[in-house]
Amino acid sequence: MKTSEMPIKMRLANKLLLLVLIQLLHIGVFAQTPKAIRYRITEVGLISIAPELELIAGKNKKLEDSAQLSMSRLYDYDIYDSRAVFQQKGLNESQPSSLQTYVRIIIETFVGKPGEYPKSSSRPAFKPDELAAYDANFKQEVVAGFKEQRTAKTNLSLVKWLGSNTVIVNDKAAIQITYIRQLNDRPPVKVEMYQFFNNDRMHQVILSYRIKDEKQWKPILAKALSSFQITNVR
Repeated sequence: MKTSEMPIKMRLANKLLLLVLIQLLHIGVFAQTPKAIRYRITEVGLISIAPELELIAGKNKKLEDSAQLSMSRLYDYDIYDSRAVFQQKGLNESQPSSLQTYVRIIIETFVGKPGEYPKSSSRPAFKPDELAAYDANFKQEVVAGFKEQRTAKTNLSLVKWLGSNTVIVNDKAAIQITYIRQLNDRPPVKVEMYQFFNNDRMHQVILSYRIKDEKQWKPILAKALSSFQITNVR
């Protein structure tokens, strides 16, 4: 009896193991994390945006599926605009859950004359004393801009100025400007602005989120920034 029972037990064990493997495979297939969406911004470059964010709706945001146009699959969508805004997913449809938080990625380009800005490079554009002067001037511009936007019902104020630094993003030097702002009595928002000089233009990437939601949005925004590439080097 004992010798005849062993093969049966082994077969049962093998079946159980197979069932476990099938279940694990099933979970792996259907519980995969959604991939980031790759956008190509005309005259700028590329950026990957997490599925937790969406491109803001609007007539000026022409979005075209380029899957059939790009055999290399370097990007999923084209954006034909000098300004692209991404926000928390669901806000376009005013979904209740999307109204409980705030996050933005704004990418915009300011075009000037040839040589108006430093050339795109991995080297910082400013020396420490020049950066300090730039920081002071930009702070004044931000404060003045907030004052201009104030109305009887709207009070946009600077809570804290965190200063400017030089950083490298994908081998491109940028000036990082950070501050905290607040609109009326709403939760304070942290703003991180990255300015990339490119000869006759400046590309600006602005990341902002409510400080109380920092754990939720900071990692997502950091990944988006690290994916930003300027392909239109002037």
